Amino acid sequence: MSSTPNLDRLVRVYRALGDGTRLRLVKLLADLEPGDARCVNALAAELGVSQPAVSQHLSVLRAVYVAALHDTHASRAEGPFSGV
Repeated sequence: MSSTPNLDRLVRVYRALGDGTRLRLVKLLADLEPGDARCVNALAAELGVSQPAVSQHLSVLRAVYVAALHDTHASRAEGPFSGV
C-alpha cells in the first residue's frame, strides 16, 4: 500500500502534467536521445511559445522532478515515478 506522501507526490506530478504545453514539453524532452539536450530557446521554437514561458513550465516540471537542468540545457530526469 502506498503511503500518503507518495500519493501527494503523484497528485503534484499529474497536476503539473495537466497543462498541454507542459505535456508537450515533457514529450519533447522524453524523445531526446541519451546525452542530447536542447536549450530553452530551441524548446520555445519547437513549442511555438516564448522563452520565458518555457522557463516557467520547466520550473514547474523541475519542482515535481519531471525535468532537470544541466549546464543551462534542459534534459530528462530519472522520471516522476522513481521512488514511488
